[in-house]
Parts: sequence; structure tokens; C-alpha cells
Amino acid sequence: EFPGVARRLAERAEPQCTHLYFTGCAGNINAGKYTNLTAANMQALGGRIHDAMKRAGSALQPEPVRSIAWITADLQPAGRVSPSIEEIESRIHRKGASTADRNRNAFRLTWLRRCEAGKLPLTLSALHVNGGETVMLHLPAEVFVEYQLAAQRAAPDRFIAVAAYGDDGPWYIPTAEAYPQGGYEVSVAFCEPGIDQLLTNSNRSLLHQDLKP
Repeated sequence: EFPGVARRLAERAEPQCTHLYFTGCAGNINAGKYTNLTAANMQALGGRIHDAMKRAGSALQPEPVRSIAWITADLQPAGRVSPSIEEIESRIHRKGASTADRNRNAFRLTWLRRCEAGKLPLTLSALHVNGGETVMLHLPAEVFVEYQLAAQRAAPDRFIAVAAYGDDGPWYIPTAEAYPQGGYEVSVAFCEPGIDQLLTNSNRSLLHQDLKP
């Protein structure tokens, strides 16, 4: 897609540099009028993103790295109880079901069983640079953008970057407010709405860790 177009343009312009791309909290973000995903539109938007990358890069102010600290936190959310495991299993084996529908329900069933076992929690992490002046949060799944905005509000005096799409077991993580609103993203959110408070609290804790020796 268009982020890949932008990255390829950057790689061609700077072949001596390794370019890494991370998706942030984009679970409920789309590209507006570009979402028909034609090759022409992807090239157009990718080119605009690459131009923004170049301008942002030219404005960077290098800072020496004086210290780093990597902090992790485990989170065990509750799997979404509706539909039931029995209903999900019947959907997987339903005659005439599409491959996409069977796969989606298989992923949902795997996540529910993982939650029931309680032995493989989600792991969140934060990389603190220079005593937390800059913090890079690493989150699971296709997280709604509100979580990224909340993280920045929780530490307004620092630079907060967020990379999501880590452990994709939960698929989508909407806000609690979004669940009753419905939509595709909510239909494939495999956690109960309580994930909102759990994730928000964990993010806040990771941001405000005491880094003193």
C-alpha cells in the first residue's frame, strides 16, 4: 500500500540507509478519498507521504543518546464472550462459508482459548531515551488512534511515538465508547470493552516509570 510506496521512494533516494516503517494506532484510520486503492492513488498518496518524510527529516535536531531503558508490562485481557465458542466453531465448519469467514472465526477461537488458558498475556513495552524525554511505546493489535492521543496527553512535556500491530491476537482494539457504535472494526474486536481501561492504565504506567538507578 501507500506507506510501502513512500518507503520504497525513500530507499531509492537514500540507498545507503536502512528505512524501517512502523504503523501507529491506526485501527480506525483510513486514507479517505484514496481508499479505492487504485495503483494511481497509491502512488499519489505514497509520493505525498514521502515528501512529508523528507521535509520532516530536514527539520530534525540531532540529540546525543545519554541513556536508554526498556520497560515491559504484561496485560491479560478478557476474551469477548459473544458469540460463544460453540457458535464460532459452528461458523468455522458451516457448509458454504467463505474462506475469509472461516479464517476470521478460527482466529477468534484461537484468541478466546488463549485468554481462557491465561498463560500467554499481551506484552507491552516502552523504550525510554534520555531519561524519558523521548518514549517509544509498542502496543498490540490494530489499536484505535485514541490510545495514541491519550498517551501523548498523559505526558505532554515529552515526545511520544507509538508503534502498534505487535501481537495481533486481539485483532482490533477499539475504545470502550466505540463498542456500542458498531462497525467492521468492532465486529472483529476479540476483547471485551474493559480492554480500554486496562490498556490505558498500562500505557500510563509505562510512560511514568521511575528510571532512577
